[in-house]
Amino acid sequence: MISARQTPTVQPVDEKALREYTGVYQLGPTTFLYLQMWEEFSGFGKPRLVVFDESGDVRPLYRTDQDKFFAGPGVAVPESVESRLAFQRDRAGKIVSVTWQRPSAPARTARRVDIEKREDVRFSNREIQLAGTLIAPSTGSIHPAIVLVHGSGAENREHVLVLFHRSAEAMCALLRCAPVEVEQSTEA
Repeated sequence: MISARQTPTVQPVDEKALREYTGVYQLGPTTFLYLQMWEEFSGFGKPRLVVFDESGDVRPLYRTDQDKFFAGPGVAVPESVESRLAFQRDRAGKIVSVTWQRPSAPARTARRVDIEKREDVRFSNREIQLAGTLIAPSTGSIHPAIVLVHGSGAENREHVLVLFHRSAEAMCALLRCAPVEVEQSTEA
């Protein structure tokens, strides 16, 4: 049982270590957890590991120990525990599943699955180059695609992944172009 009044000690962890946890975890036949790096709650250039599911709730995760995290009751609220996540590894050290425990609910374990593939792409038209990331369902067949271009403000390609995961379930691809990444996209 989790007490929401507990305030665990948050351990610092670098972005590279957090990226090991990103991915899609399947709870049931059509139920998924998505973990990704996102700057929406922490500011540009300071991505955090977040978790979200079909409910639409997005929660930053705070590390308490190796492979152990918690999420607060609201966006960027680390003062109390709303849920705990514990990751399991195989013998080779690869993360294979996560157990999600919420108060007054049985623990649920989700296995890591590969439902999407990513490819960095580049387009040229005379002097103009545009770089992007193509994310598609990993079914190997042709899919309709959504193309998103950068809006105003500083953001990176991961900003729209929240939208994509729902598209992947609907068997739709996403091409995200981000000209803010000036080292990859140029305009003459």
